[in-house]
Amino acid sequence: MKKLGKFYQFVNVLSLDVVAGAIVSALFFARIFAVQILSWGAGALGLTVWIIYTTDHLVDAKRVGAAASSRRHRFHQDHFTVLAVVVLFAVLVDGVLISFIRKPILHSGLALAGVVIIYLLLQRNLKYVKEFCGALLYSVGVLLPAWSLSPDTLSLSQGMFVAEFCITVLCNLLLFSLFDHDQDLRDHHHSFATVMGKGSTRFLLSALFILNGVLMLLQFIWLVNDKGTVLAILMMNLLLLTIFIFHKPFETGDRYRLVGDAVFLVPLFFFVL
Repeated sequence: MKKLGKFYQFVNVLSLDVVAGAIVSALFFARIFAVQILSWGAGALGLTVWIIYTTDHLVDAKRVGAAASSRRHRFHQDHFTVLAVVVLFAVLVDGVLISFIRKPILHSGLALAGVVIIYLLLQRNLKYVKEFCGALLYSVGVLLPAWSLSPDTLSLSQGMFVAEFCITVLCNLLLFSLFDHDQDLRDHHHSFATVMGKGSTRFLLSALFILNGVLMLLQFIWLVNDKGTVLAILMMNLLLLTIFIFHKPFETGDRYRLVGDAVFLVPLFFFVL
């Protein structure tokens, strides 16, 4: 069991669980929009997410200067050169995969790529809006393949799914900023929690959980026949809410991050079932 835990920590430090969550989320939206994502598209999305996250961590690790407080940034400091080379190789492979994806996704993806580059260049100056920008970019990224391929306009039910997912992603990032508050202060990293304070972060998280709960309740009662899709998002939010309320056990060994990143794998179980 310990070996399995250490292995998953390694997977988490490398953001591989984030990659898996992004692919699962994209397939989740493909189901909601009744379209099919090909393996090329899923592979390109996964590699792109990993490149963005790893580049972000490498830049943060370099800026710290001294030994970073967090395990993730220390790992990227210790293996900076190797990871940088792997990122460059991943960019080349990603370029090949992108050449095979369908044009609607390609055109939308290129536009989003420009926005992501701007985000990476400016993120240190974003301060308390960093989590909002990150949540928006992640949500648009995993939504983009399904939305680009959908021939229909966005229905009210689909729009509510998108809103609920965006709020879920934002809750995830705000939770991380809350748990990382002290480490971020030591390493001079800005976040919503470090700028606005822990109290304001908890208040905003409480409001977001309530808002998402109301949206899901309305949707479950009136708007959808596919109750499983609502239940998937509900389960994601319940896991994050558990971390938020019973935070003490999750502070040890970065458990909050391990569980928080795994939240986006939840829809996978609803595909299987």
